[in-house]
Amino acid sequence: MNARRSSMSTQGISTWGITTHVISKIPKKKYMKWIFWAGSLLMFVTIMALIIMASIDDKKDKKFVPPLDRDEVEKYLAEIGLVTMDEMKEDSSAQSLAVDWLIKTDIARVAVPLIHLKEPNIFFLQRYIMVLFFIKTQGKEDGWTSNWNFMHAENNICSWNENMADENGNTHVFGAECDSDGILRRLEIPRSNLFGSIPREVGYLTNLNFLALDYNKLTGNLPPEMEYLINCQHLSLQGNEISGPLPNFLGALTNLQFLGLGQNLFEGVIPETFQLLTNLITLGLNQNVLKGGFSNIRTLRNMRRLYLDSNSFEERLDIIDFANMLELEELDLSHNQLSGSISDEFFEYPNLSILDLSHNKLNGELPNRSQDNYNLKILALNDNHLTGSVKENIFK
Repeated sequence: MNARRSSMSTQGISTWGITTHVISKIPKKKYMKWIFWAGSLLMFVTIMALIIMASIDDKKDKKFVPPLDRDEVEKYLAEIGLVTMDEMKEDSSAQSLAVDWLIKTDIARVAVPLIHLKEPNIFFLQRYIMVLFFIKTQGKEDGWTSNWNFMHAENNICSWNENMADENGNTHVFGAECDSDGILRRLEIPRSNLFGSIPREVGYLTNLNFLALDYNKLTGNLPPEMEYLINCQHLSLQGNEISGPLPNFLGALTNLQFLGLGQNLFEGVIPETFQLLTNLITLGLNQNVLKGGFSNIRTLRNMRRLYLDSNSFEERLDIIDFANMLELEELDLSHNQLSGSISDEFFEYPNLSILDLSHNKLNGELPNRSQDNYNLKILALNDNHLTGSVKENIFK
């Protein structure tokens, strides 16, 4: 037994000795090359393994979205009331063209939720509505003077925008802008030759808090679906050709702080529902065809800037209509048909810097104040039927 162990031990030593002897016989340069190539191979295998693992993890995070099925898309949009089947049957309709783009062109596909789910997929809706908006306002026919990076098939709609200088030279984001969760919050497309009516589907962007489409060529009436924009704080459609009466549904947008509808073709009176817009700070209804008086804005106690000039308001000028607007800074009622006299109380607003009552049918004595108004910088009373002279102490 001991002899066998001794023999095995001797054999092991002998084998190791042979191996050592063989290695020692390899030229040193070749040996170093072997080590180099072995190390390189090991490093390559390690890097490839890490890349494959990272790819697997990335695929776990990103759900694969198969190509969209047209029937599925159409049924879903019809189920939530965004389209009718008649609209989808018309190959040239904006709705049909938008679905075509989502199915055939869109690379950054968004999954269509199951029809039985009551909660809509906000990301799919946003993408569909933005594509439809682009098509309906003639962007597809190269009608927009700037496309603001819209319709980039590989990008999320949160990238459908551009950084440009605004009128004051400050860098500003124009186009679509989202919050950190990818929810569309702002849509601002000024001076871009948008044409046609405002698409009713915009009203389904219920998370918008800022909508500005100023100085385009938008026409028609405001769609009633805009009533759903209950989170909107800034709505500006100035400088278009939008017509019809001011809709009652605007009173439902009680979060509005800025409402700019000036330089359009709105007609009729200011609706009673405007009394509900108590958060308004700025209201611009200038350069329209409005008439009547101002009793329906008496409740707007947070008002600071009020522009009602260049309309056909014809009632008597009554300070009561503005008595609750204690923070008033700018008031322009010029170029109307207002009658009556100017109350001295118009000069008691502590922050009022601009008061323009020119080009009306006002009469009586010019205001006579014994108390200085330190903020009033512009006072325009010309082209009325006033008598007397303005006292110097009205101004600083």
